[in-house]
Amino acid sequence: MQQLQLEQQRLQLQQSTDRELQRQLEFEKQQAELYRKRHSEPPQSKNKAKNPN
Repeated sequence: MQQLQLEQQRLQLQQSTDRELQRQLEFEKQQAELYRKRHSEPPQSKNKAKNPN
């Protein structure tokens, strides 16, 4: 009986770990997308209105 309980706890821990890893991967994917968007657009100059050249 104790062996069954330990196995159930192990499975719950593994599932929890898998969910946390999935959330972390999703977060990193979103961060990479934001980074690409920010760094793929040409920089906009704030001085354009002051200096048209």
